[in-house]
Amino acid sequence: VAQAPVPGASSPPPQVATPGRGPQPAEQGTPAGGAGPAEFPIADYDELLVAQIIPLLDELDPDELEMVQAREQTGARRTTILRRIAILLPAGQTSSG
Repeated sequence: VAQAPVPGASSPPPQVATPGRGPQPAEQGTPAGGAGPAEFPIADYDELLVAQIIPLLDELDPDELEMVQAREQTGARRTTILRRIAILLPAGQTSSG
């Protein structure tokens, strides 16, 4: 005897723990706990203005700051953002480029 599906009983998307941010939905194609590429820490980054990005930098950990720094150094090279990252990163942790 087949049972009818229970409404709302579909399984939720897999969750992965992000330190300091609680569980987040896993990216499609990346197994939970797998070694996939790290997600960029600021959503819609390329659409944001410098004035919108600067306050967000204060909330990022050093690894995330380095991701933003690398993106800026290979992209727009906005000096205001790069200078703020240099201030926020611990001494000796800034990338040269």
